[in-house]
Amino acid sequence: MAHSMEKENLILVHSFPTNSILLRGLVEYLEDDFNVYFIDLPGFTRKVSAPQQFSMDSNVRYLEQRISELSLDSYIIGGISFGFLVVNRTDLDPERCKAILAIEPYINKMYLNLGFAKSLLLTSLLDTAVENDDIAEKFWHNSYADDILSFLSGYTEDISRTMLKEIDGGTFFSTARYLIENEDPVVFKENIPYVLVINKEDQTVDALPIIKLFESSVRSDNLLIVYTNIEHYPKSITKEYFSDRFSPESVSAMINWVNSRVSVPVANAPL
Repeated sequence: MAHSMEKENLILVHSFPTNSILLRGLVEYLEDDFNVYFIDLPGFTRKVSAPQQFSMDSNVRYLEQRISELSLDSYIIGGISFGFLVVNRTDLDPERCKAILAIEPYINKMYLNLGFAKSLLLTSLLDTAVENDDIAEKFWHNSYADDILSFLSGYTEDISRTMLKEIDGGTFFSTARYLIENEDPVVFKENIPYVLVINKEDQTVDALPIIKLFESSVRSDNLLIVYTNIEHYPKSITKEYFSDRFSPESVSAMINWVNSRVSVPVANAPL
């Protein structure tokens, strides 16, 4: 993809369980305003080999390596849901990193909102699959897998089939287990501003407690909140979907705020 020197550089890290293929529409939309560098974590596409064993530290080290390889003079970095957790634990140079975008951020299991049925099904799958690689592999290639993934995520079956094709089964189950068990508190960076991009009606994470957490933990002059209508697991992954639910006006307000770094944050950007 061609990059313009006039645009801000945006490094983007995907949610769970997605990748640059499933979020192509978002990339196409953001490319109107950014030079987008999308980083797929190990095991989330066939192009990036799965790790021998999942760990948050290995994801963080991989992201740090990729950021270093980009050699960007300045950038904004965005993490979507699970991607925010990885980004926020990454060692970022405040001289180069202008802001962190926390997009529908995953914090820990206390901020999840999966519902009883989904939690029960996911826990049952994990209890079986994580302890037995053979069972995990069989499930990943089972004809009913896309139906189960559609129920858990809300994605359509065709999107779920792409997930099954691209994402390593072991990486899926190990990451899911981590996400529903993780209780570690988030540690915010004091020398880098945050932009919280959130849907108050998010059905996967508890949006209102997350908003309160950011407001209580990040200095007011270092925080901008932008409200959107993006679903945590979008039913559509087209450019038009993201443009409709994350307005160009919101994106412009976000860029202007990052570049101005005013002492008092601007009002929450409208849709």
